[in-house]
Amino acid sequence: MQNEALDPDSLALIGAVKAELGRRGVSGVALTDVLDLGRNAIYERLRGKKAFTTTDLIKICQYLDISLETLIASARVGAASSGRQQVAA
Repeated sequence: MQNEALDPDSLALIGAVKAELGRRGVSGVALTDVLDLGRNAIYERLRGKKAFTTTDLIKICQYLDISLETLIASARVGAASSGRQQVAA
């Protein structure tokens, strides 16, 4: 069964999570403990096959010591630079 395409906001947030992890030199594997998910589940999300939940995003922000607003702002910048629609406020 093939996954449906994720909406532009979800893709922008995934990009922002990846960017914030990269800025801090943190691998996606570190999120396994943070989100209490297996490695494959984390990489499904990071590859854009499945969206992060709101709870996932809050936990990631707490782990990275950033606000959810900062993550959303990063997603907006990423969406704008890639030509995708902006993330909803």
